Formats: sequence, structure tokens, C-alpha cells
Amino acid sequence: WLSEMKHKELKEEIKKSKIFLKKISNKNNDMIMCYPHGDYNEQVIAELKRSGFVAGMTIDMGDVIIEKKEAFSINRYDTNDFPIS
Repeated sequence: WLSEMKHKELKEEIKKSKIFLKKISNKNNDMIMCYPHGDYNEQVIAELKRSGFVAGMTIDMGDVIIEKKEAFSINRYDTNDFPIS
């Protein structure tokens, strides 16, 4: 869980994520974190900002109007949130 990591561990985990993102797509520097298991806190957000991420997505279901101040707590919909027809 990101929120339970010591600062050094958190920095390393975010660094690894950043390296992976650069490997799969070096075209865009607008990196967005999808929090593993929806786990994050203010320390995680602060480190993501320092590392160049521009937003973070929670596992909370719902609509969102993206504002810079709330860019690191974006709600979303999962395909499982919709009824099968």
C-alpha cells in the first residue's frame, strides 16, 4: 500500500512507475497515477507532484469535473459499474 510506505520506499516505487511509463510511451509527459487498490494519502500526492505526475485516479465511482486542485483525487467508472444488457 502506497500510504503505508516509508518516504524512501514511496519515492522508489513512484520512480519505478515513472520508468515503466516512459518505456511504454515516451510521447507524453502527462503522467497519471491509478492508485493501486485505491490507496493514497497526502504524502503520496505530494511525492507524485514532485515526480512530475499531473493527476491521480481513485477507485471511487462517480462523475468528475477536473480542477487542478482536485486532480489527484479523480473519481472514475469501471466497466463493472454498468449493468450488462
